[in-house]
Formats: sequence, C-alpha cells, structure tokens
Amino acid sequence: MPAITRRQSPSALALQAGFICFLTIAVVAFFVKLHENLAAQHVTSGFSFLWRATGWDIGYSIIPFSIRDPYWWTLLAGVVNTIAVGFIGLFFATLFGLAIAAMRVYGNAVIAWVAKAYVEVVRNIPPLLQLFAWYALFTSLPPPRFALQPMSSVFISARGIFLPGLNVGWVSGIVIGLSLTIMFFFLIWQVFSFRFAFTPVRRKLQHTTVAVAVMIATVSVAILFGAKSDTAGLIEYPVRSGLSIRGGLQLPPELVALIVATICYGSAYAAEVIRSGFLAIDPGKIEAGKALGLSSWTIFARIQMPLVVSAIMPMMTNLYVWLMKATTLGIAIGFADLFMVSVSAINQSGQTIEILLIVAVVFWMLNSLVVLLMSAIAARFKYWI
Repeated sequence: MPAITRRQSPSALALQAGFICFLTIAVVAFFVKLHENLAAQHVTSGFSFLWRATGWDIGYSIIPFSIRDPYWWTLLAGVVNTIAVGFIGLFFATLFGLAIAAMRVYGNAVIAWVAKAYVEVVRNIPPLLQLFAWYALFTSLPPPRFALQPMSSVFISARGIFLPGLNVGWVSGIVIGLSLTIMFFFLIWQVFSFRFAFTPVRRKLQHTTVAVAVMIATVSVAILFGAKSDTAGLIEYPVRSGLSIRGGLQLPPELVALIVATICYGSAYAAEVIRSGFLAIDPGKIEAGKALGLSSWTIFARIQMPLVVSAIMPMMTNLYVWLMKATTLGIAIGFADLFMVSVSAINQSGQTIEILLIVAVVFWMLNSLVVLLMSAIAARFKYWI
C-alpha cells in the first residue's frame, strides 16, 4: 500500500521560505559587519596565519613538535592529545564502570556497599577538584633519581611514569596503535555479535582469522619500516641516567593526572548507567538461559550484555560526549590539549574568530564520531530489545 503524503499549504511554504531568506540575510550581514570592524581595527582575517611559525612551545605532544612548526601543526598536536586522552578515558571508564556495576548488582553486601560508597563519593566531588588532587599526588612523588620501581623497567617519579615502548617512529606508532585498536574492537564485535549463533561458525572463524592476519601484517610492516636506526632492539626500555631517566615511553604527570581523573569521574557515572541496564533485564530471560543449560559466560555474553547495551545506549552516548568535552579541564594543570593550544594561539596570533571556529568544528566532529559509533553499536543490538 503506497504511503500517503500530505502536501503543505502555500502559506506554510511561503513562511518557511521567508524564514530561510531572513536567516541567510542575517548571517551575511553579521559577517560583513564583522569584516568591517576587523578592518577598522587593522586586524587581518582569514586562515593564512596557519602557515606561519608559532615560535612557542606547547610542552607535551604525542607527535613531534618544535617552535618552528606552523600553527596548523600546533593545533593538530593539540587535537591528537585531546583524542588520545578522550578515547583512553572513555575506554577505561567503561571497563571500570562495568566492574563497579557488576559489584553493586551481583556482589555480596560488603562489595556492594564499597562500590556504592565509591560511586556516591566520586560523583559528588567536582571533576576539576579531582584533577587538582591527582595532579598534586603525581607531582609530589620522588624525583627521578629516587623514582619508585614497582616492576622491572617501570619507573614512577614526579616527572611522570616511564614505561617500555616500541622502538619505532611516531608515524609507525600511530599505525600500530590504530591497527591494534581496530583488531580489539573487531574481536569484541564478533564475540557479542547477534548473528553469530545463526550463521555457520566456520564462516565467522574464517572472517576473524583473515582480519587478525591483516592486522598482524600491518603491525609487522609498520615495525619493520618504522624502526629507529639510532637504537637497537624492538623494545626500548627506560634506564636510570644520572639524575634523570632516559629511553622508553614517558607519560608526564599532567597527562596521567588528566587520564586518571577522567577515568575515575566517568566510571562513577558509567557504573550507575550500566547498573540501571542490569536492573532492567527481565529475569525470565536469564532463567530461560539457565534452563537451556547455557554456561554463566554464555548467558552473560549472549543474553545479559546485549540487553544491557540496548537499554543504556542513549545515556552512555550523552556521557561519552560530555567526557570528551571534559578533557578541556586539562588547561587547569597545563596539559597541552586542543583548548590550551587554541588559547595560546589566540594570544600569540590575535586570530580569535578563526581559531574558535576551528575548535568548534573539531569538537563537533569528535562528538559526531562518538555518536555515530554509538549509533552503530545500538543498531547492532536492536534485535535484542
């Protein structure tokens, strides 16, 4: 049966057209007036400043950076730092939130009380105050000469945490990190796949084997062609050298404090959201799984988790978007994220409108990416509702 369409009246169409014309005229008039005011103050507009050298340092950067780099590379360094902190914080906040929620729902009285106390305390402390507390803790650690060494080749000091790292360049490191991340999420996707039980297992295993082989080959090529020539070995270990520690992967205290604060604050909220999903499950479905003789892991992976994901997806999407924007709190402790880099760029270049527009577009794209990923996951599990 064909769908019935309803035509709009001419007056409604005329009203919509008039509103669009008015909005277009208002936007054009705003930019014209803005250009006139900037010209009157002898302020140049446009994005040509992005190719000028900055002449100032940003501190920590995942990608190589120097004071001779242009503004666009400086902003890119801030974007990479923001993405790294954001997605690491989201990932571990979800894992810890899942563990805390399971403790509250399925733990004994003592474990449930401890989990509830953690949630109530952490949620009621402002995230900025938590960030200051963690930063004060990490900066009060011993100096590198007397650094703590909980494990071999792992040092914890006031200058950060030193870990063993791959002996590759930054480009190869990014390729390896993306490949391993994609492989991990692909495996998780296959484990919780709704169609796994209704398609031949051999086909799924073939797809998984091919995907894992491609990722391993990509990582191997990145390691072989991206190895540094100045040091030997695939793994670079940090070692004590006089009053400092050299080599390996260094995580500065600003980065560690921001990640830990994001994980702690985000996990408290994620725990409550995930707990609500567990409580929303119909007990009859779990009893049906037990009656069929399914194992506890099968019931958890194929019945409980898909139902939980379907129930909590809208709330978790809002939480992820908020946590991604909360990384801007790093400016309070001097972490070089996009917000701090943009503020410094505005003070040095005077291009306020252009830089704010870039920041708005970047955060809009990051939030849109989070929403698209969460929507894809929700569509994957929509049959379980």
